[in-house]
Amino acid sequence: MRLFALVLFCCTAVIAAAQGALVTQAEGAAVFARTEQAMRTVLEMKAQLPAFPSGASVLGREQILKRLDEMVMLAEPKFKFTPPKVRFIPSLVTLKSPAARQLAEKLVVLGFVDKAGSLVGSKADGLTVAEFGDAIGYFITRLAEMTHTPTRKFSPYLMPPGGG
Repeated sequence: MRLFALVLFCCTAVIAAAQGALVTQAEGAAVFARTEQAMRTVLEMKAQLPAFPSGASVLGREQILKRLDEMVMLAEPKFKFTPPKVRFIPSLVTLKSPAARQLAEKLVVLGFVDKAGSLVGSKADGLTVAEFGDAIGYFITRLAEMTHTPTRKFSPYLMPPGGG
C-alpha cells in the first residue's frame, strides 16, 4: 500500500510540472531521492545509493537506465521470487551506445522497464515529464511485485480460474 502511495505521489509530482518540457537532472534527482527513500523505508534497507547529480541540463535516458539499475541492485536482496522473463524486442530500442542497449535489455527482461516505452524507444535523448512519470511508475510497480511473497489470496496470476 505504501508503494502505491509512492507511485501516486511521484506521478502527481512529475505531472504537475510543465507537460511538454523535458525532465532536468534536478527534477530527476528529486524523484530518485524520494523513490529510494521509500524503498529503504518499505523494504527496511539500510544501504543507500550515492547522490544523483543535480543540474539544469536535460536528464538523459541512459542516466535514467543506470539509476534504475542501481536501484534494482540495491533492492535485489529483498526479491522474493524470479518472475518469468519479458520478451525483449531489439528493433524497438533507439539507444545509441551498446552499453545503454545492454542495460535496457537487462531491465526490460526483468520487467523493470517497458519494452515498448519511451525510455528505450524515444527519439529524443530525454523524456517528457509524463514519459518520466510512466517509467518511474512502471519501475515501482515491478519492484512492489518482486518484493512481496506471492500467494493465491493476493496474486491474481496465482488464483484459480474464476478468482475463487
